[in-house]
Amino acid sequence: MTAAHLETGSDDPQVAEALAAEYETLSPECRADPDRLNRFLAPDFHEFGASGGEIEYEGTAQRVAAYTDPAGEPIRAERVRGTRDENRLDQ
Repeated sequence: MTAAHLETGSDDPQVAEALAAEYETLSPECRADPDRLNRFLAPDFHEFGASGGEIEYEGTAQRVAAYTDPAGEPIRAERVRGTRDENRLDQ
């Protein structure tokens, strides 16, 4: 097993890279730094929060940073796996 597989569960370098980036966005150090977090958000970023409100790219990193203690506990994610859609290998 490779180091990437141990950390991300995948030997596919692109999947491992994507999962490593996802884990970084869960760290308090990344979430507390708007410039760092912004590097991981696509300009078309869009999601629905737990409250049901819509969250878009503009201002998201700043709002997250305002509520994040950089010395706090990281967000935990368990059994995260990634795969590539073989039909979308054009990327």
